[in-house]
Amino acid sequence: MRASCLWDELKSYILLFREGDWRTNVINLILRVVKTRVFLFGLILLCGKTGFAQDKTVLHQSLIWYGLSVEKKLPKATSIGLKVERRDFISPARQHQLVIPDLYFTKKFNDHWEMDAGLWVFTIYQPGVAETPVNSKQYEWRPYFTVNYRHQAWKGLLQFALKSEYRGFNMPDAEDRFHDMLDTYAIRERFLLRYSYKLTPALSARAGEELHLNVAGNRGQGVFDQNRLMADMVYTFSFKESNDQLKLNAGYMHWYQPSGANHVFFSHHIITTGIGLVF
Repeated sequence: MRASCLWDELKSYILLFREGDWRTNVINLILRVVKTRVFLFGLILLCGKTGFAQDKTVLHQSLIWYGLSVEKKLPKATSIGLKVERRDFISPARQHQLVIPDLYFTKKFNDHWEMDAGLWVFTIYQPGVAETPVNSKQYEWRPYFTVNYRHQAWKGLLQFALKSEYRGFNMPDAEDRFHDMLDTYAIRERFLLRYSYKLTPALSARAGEELHLNVAGNRGQGVFDQNRLMADMVYTFSFKESNDQLKLNAGYMHWYQPSGANHVFFSHHIITTGIGLVF
């Protein structure tokens, strides 16, 4: 029965491309996939709701994130970019977590739809608590694919993004970044909803929430991975003699995440900063 349903769904996707404009067909296909995933994850969260009602311990941590990015515009509404990010733990103290690089490619289809694909590379210092010195580090490879949708709403801009990630981990103290780089893995879906509002032509305020869910892997993690609440300000400086832009942002993020131990969670309080150049 299940195989028959899957085959019927596949046939319905194929039929989308037999008639009509191909751009419309692609958009319709994306919408159907997104709706299906949102529905399934809603059921998963509903089934797991009782787990959040149990007694739990929350560990609070404070961090500052620093980010730098460069993006090059290309013909046909495409671009490539590089991001570098450093995450410093302020309380409790530990060595920083370095994210270098995030290489990505972006394609904009119209004023609403955009897609990007890229690769993050993490260096994770462990164990990550003040009482125990850092004694190892682990690498994570994270290729991803994102579908972005933006729409004018309430005199601002409403954004919905679905990001699919494959997280491949080396074992701690691996010989190098490439040793057993995909032996331990997790597949994660990220759902972002964010609203932005222009206070002035150059200054925007943003607020949003992002839910992370694990859907597959061999790390022994539960479905709920983390939830992020965020707010920031973005100032855009436009160069008069070109279309280049320099963007500055600063804000706050609250990141709630299971620690890996039963009923123990991290509550991260994060100051976010960033500088980005688009040319």
